[in-house]
Amino acid sequence: MICTIAQLFGANANPLYAGYGLKGHPGEDVTCGYGTPIECPLDMYVYKIIDDKPPANDGTGYWNICGIAEYKGQWGELSVGHPSRVDVPIGSVSKGQILGAEGNHGQVYSGAIEITKAMQDAGDLRGAHRHWQWRPLNKVKQSSGKIPR
Repeated sequence: MICTIAQLFGANANPLYAGYGLKGHPGEDVTCGYGTPIECPLDMYVYKIIDDKPPANDGTGYWNICGIAEYKGQWGELSVGHPSRVDVPIGSVSKGQILGAEGNHGQVYSGAIEITKAMQDAGDLRGAHRHWQWRPLNKVKQSSGKIPR
């Protein structure tokens, strides 16, 4: 399988990202082809899946797999966005296990053309990629047990 990097972390400082308070792209986009398997790069615990059950609340049809993993002594959240299908449930996932398949669910572009949810629902496969994002977790000494709101 030949894959290409479509967008690097921090690239493309466009108004979309600025609207979310970001300086640029918050992850790395890799294109291998619509429907190609997405292998889990680390042992991790999948704690949240956004697909069509439950759907994203932003109206874009975004799909995502979120997990907690350790990488080089640092714990963090590993997020894989835009899959066309999700093959894992909530729970432990092993390195190398197939998480799902590459897709274009959510806000994606093909060149300068936005591939809308309506276009995706009609079968348009353009803009397919896997969005990898890593967010380091901060170590805390003690937790109150309360979730801030």
